[in-house]
Amino acid sequence: MVVIRVSVMHIGFLNPHGNFDHKNSYISEHPDFGGQLVYVRQVADAIAKQGHQVDILTRHIIDPDWPEFAEKFDGYGSVDNLRIIRLPAGPQETHSRK
Repeated sequence: MVVIRVSVMHIGFLNPHGNFDHKNSYISEHPDFGGQLVYVRQVADAIAKQGHQVDILTRHIIDPDWPEFAEKFDGYGSVDNLRIIRLPAGPQETHSRK
């Protein structure tokens, strides 16, 4: 009998100009959403489904127009080991809408 051990990795994606939330809110409206954001989410999801712990690190934004991004922690309900972690970066009152 051959036993193969696979180590669980803890992987972090740093995406400072992308805002992630569990519902993919405003995917076509928010100025930061785009192809890179979709790609990172899909790759992170695929890696997490293989059993690894995955964190997406992004900006923490406090903006009444975008309440979905206000919580410091979020996740995707379909994958328990995929987290969204929002870090303070720049002014918290507002953000660039490009």
